[in-house]
Amino acid sequence: MTPNFSKTLLPMLLGATLSLPAMAAERVISAGAAVTELVMALEGANKLVAVDVTSQVPEGMELPQLGYHRTLSAEGLLSLNPDLVVGSDEMGPRSALDIVRQAKVQVATLPAAQTPQQLMANIDTLATLLSEEDAAPALKATIQSQVERINQARANLKRAPKVVFVLLRGDRGPRMGGGHTPADLLITLAGGENIAGFDGYKSASEETLLSLQPDLILVTKPAMDTDNAAGELIESLPLLAHTPAGKNGQIYDLPAKALLGGLGPSALDAAEDLAQKLSEIQ
Repeated sequence: MTPNFSKTLLPMLLGATLSLPAMAAERVISAGAAVTELVMALEGANKLVAVDVTSQVPEGMELPQLGYHRTLSAEGLLSLNPDLVVGSDEMGPRSALDIVRQAKVQVATLPAAQTPQQLMANIDTLATLLSEEDAAPALKATIQSQVERINQARANLKRAPKVVFVLLRGDRGPRMGGGHTPADLLITLAGGENIAGFDGYKSASEETLLSLQPDLILVTKPAMDTDNAAGELIESLPLLAHTPAGKNGQIYDLPAKALLGGLGPSALDAAEDLAQKLSEIQ
């Protein structure tokens, strides 16, 4: 009896096709500073064909920048013929990403990590997407060691020092960062108390900052990490010299890249540095 190939071979072939592993990404666009840092740390730099403007790449490495990670253009993304677009869950807009997906390009979003545990999970996910699983254990071990140092410094604090974060934005006046902000995450992780007393951002007057009497002030001026933002703050708000932070020289720059995309290498570096500074306030 002649076998019915349409009922035997075809399902087998379809099953084989469906079980094939996904092709490894070779042309990657990364959108979001923290995600791009992880791509680099996972030895995926050679696969990058473009990044967003918040991402920093090593000196001498030139890549196209495709705008801000929240306002990407589908045309700009597709023009580079990527096989993977990856970013934090802040990447967008959704309409642009939907067009990219419709073009059969893989789009992956990683949660903006709020805890070291979520960061570890993001590393595993990204390592799989990049087919760089061998690089993940060493990176996770490095991060775990850093988290342990931060936790130890926090455990040694006799009290939680009072901290405020100030964002300098040119002529629009300084703003203070309260709860549920990236700076609040770093302050809490390092063992400080964010004493803003509200969620989100609000204008920060000289009198308000003086009344809070912070032990330490963190200052960021976006996109200008090399500027002396702390010095600029004191110059524009001289009364801050009369706070405990001002009297004891506890006013510091916080790199803008540490505030983008949740916990990542730069954010953890900033948290560890802050934990050390807080340990000096007793």
